[in-house]
Amino acid sequence: MLNNKGLYVITGGPGTGKTSLIEELEKDGLKTVKEVARDIIKEQQLQGGDALPWKDTGLYTKIMLERSVDSYLAHAKEEGVLFFDRGNT
Repeated sequence: MLNNKGLYVITGGPGTGKTSLIEELEKDGLKTVKEVARDIIKEQQLQGGDALPWKDTGLYTKIMLERSVDSYLAHAKEEGVLFFDRGNT
């Protein structure tokens, strides 16, 4: 049973069902925060950028950390239960 307030992180490797679980929680009316990695990869591919996990891991990791912190700070004071989707890349 969940508390009435709290931040929960759904984490795991690629293809383990994190995003599917987050989508189901969202359908059930719970608050969720999507993983930033997919957005970074899409942006970098569209821009022809190097900040990709298979191209420049250091730059990708730096951007991912910055965006993850920004995402957390943007949602940390929300009321109730909040689920974050986070992958291990």
